[in-house]
Amino acid sequence: SYLSLPARRFLFRLTDGDPRYLDALLRALDDLVCMDPKRQLGIAPLFETVMREALEPDGRISLLFQKRVESLPRGLRESQQTLTEAVALLSAGRVKPGALAAALGLKLPEIKKMISRMEDGGWLISGGASYSLRDSLFRFWAHEVLLPDCQGQLLDEKSRRSRWMRLLGGIYEAGCESDSGKIAAQMEALLKQFRPGTIQLEGRKIYGTHFQEISWSAVTEGVWLVRGTASKESHFYLASSRELTESDVEEFRAVSGRQKKRVHRVLVAASGIEQNAKLLAQQYKMDIWDLRFFNLLLDFHGLAKSIMEKRNSLWDHEGAWVGAEGLFSSVTK
Repeated sequence: SYLSLPARRFLFRLTDGDPRYLDALLRALDDLVCMDPKRQLGIAPLFETVMREALEPDGRISLLFQKRVESLPRGLRESQQTLTEAVALLSAGRVKPGALAAALGLKLPEIKKMISRMEDGGWLISGGASYSLRDSLFRFWAHEVLLPDCQGQLLDEKSRRSRWMRLLGGIYEAGCESDSGKIAAQMEALLKQFRPGTIQLEGRKIYGTHFQEISWSAVTEGVWLVRGTASKESHFYLASSRELTESDVEEFRAVSGRQKKRVHRVLVAASGIEQNAKLLAQQYKMDIWDLRFFNLLLDFHGLAKSIMEKRNSLWDHEGAWVGAEGLFSSVTK
């Protein structure tokens, strides 16, 4: 492949493996290397391609985003401009209805109706009383393109491109190493962000709490036990960078048993779980987070997504995109 492993991770973090975005970017990148397919692509042309396709006004992905904003369902009293500004403001992440109402000059009931329609259309994810745009690349575009436009704070071309290069560089650097050995630390960072309230993702409800203490320890190679302690309950997480087995589930139940407080058990199966182990976990009433759901939680709380490579390579030997655990469709060139 003409893309290095860090470059592939960069594309994963940027697009969440969405076939629509990957196809547009890969086709554009193909055009750059068609004369010399054995040459690995450098960082500069990679970033230039992303900016041209996803951030410049006439890029394929950018045009898709513009049409998406225009297709937003409107209420009787809402203008297209109001909806556009709402999307721009929501790009900041974890925005509360009251703040949105104040910024748009609307009454709170009107904002709640708008948010309800956007939730029904799959635009938003919610946590407690705050909301974020679901699609991370769309959110990035809305924050870097739509928001400055709505606020009349457009930078000159040189400053704008310099800012985009810096932001893309941060995403690239975050993907230079695999997260296979970092999942326990990622869980700790996530739990530190939890607050009392309900997070609704993918039709599931996660009941957050404020943890007084968070600790973790290695169980076996690639598997960590993470514990969050609250005033009246304990939360145990078995976070794994390899496929979980029946014995893992049994050991997890034993280790997290015999607690005086109420206990919640979650399997963070970032690299998958055997079918029998999954059935056993369901029998024991354990929650299961796959890699996609784990990444949704990380992303909602402003944390870098996790990439696991031990079980399935992100990129096969022919250059086709492969999503871990079959979470994303393959996109061939």
